[in-house]
Amino acid sequence: MLGLLFLLVGGGYVALGWKLGGVAGVPVTWLGASCLWVGLAYVVNRPQLLGKRLDGGRHRAALLLWPFLASVWLAWRLRRWVAEPPWHEIAPGLFLGRRARRDELPPGTALIVDLAAELPLSKCDGVAYRGLPTLDGGAPDDAAFLSAVREISAFQGNVFIHCAAGRGRSAMLLAGVLIDRGLAAGLDDAVALMRRQRPRVRLTRVQRQLVARAFPPR
Repeated sequence: MLGLLFLLVGGGYVALGWKLGGVAGVPVTWLGASCLWVGLAYVVNRPQLLGKRLDGGRHRAALLLWPFLASVWLAWRLRRWVAEPPWHEIAPGLFLGRRARRDELPPGTALIVDLAAELPLSKCDGVAYRGLPTLDGGAPDDAAFLSAVREISAFQGNVFIHCAAGRGRSAMLLAGVLIDRGLAAGLDDAVALMRRQRPRVRLTRVQRQLVARAFPPR
């Protein structure tokens, strides 16, 4: 659905840019082209097309997506002013939330796990970083998901798992960790546990399916 929306919006902006022509049409066409590229990323489920590397940096080609990336960064800035706290501690040492600035990190954070493919790395010196770029509403492949779950589950120290809002992608990954650590009996139990602290947690169908495949009911 998001992929189709981005394609429609992008096509509209490109058409408008061509109609305007000249200097005025350049930024409009650029915005449309970036939306078309993002739409393609969603259609084929390739977060790599947004240019974010596993270490949190971005490929230089991502500069072509600057209009889109700037808009989502602005949306994140505005989200910081909503009433919902930036993070919640779901279980001892396991924190779930939105992308946070250095002064907003949970106390004692030793590892940041970042699933927001569309947002830049939040630099925090002295804190370990683990990237798993994932599209909004989407899910990584099974092997990458399980690898991240095992790594976090075995980590000794406080872990902060975040995406853009701290409600979907990051909650999907934390659900796997909670089940793997034996803190939740299954997906529904993990979601209920997270919602007790962070009520707006909501996994999409593909996110729920991924967790269910990785940790089938016994």
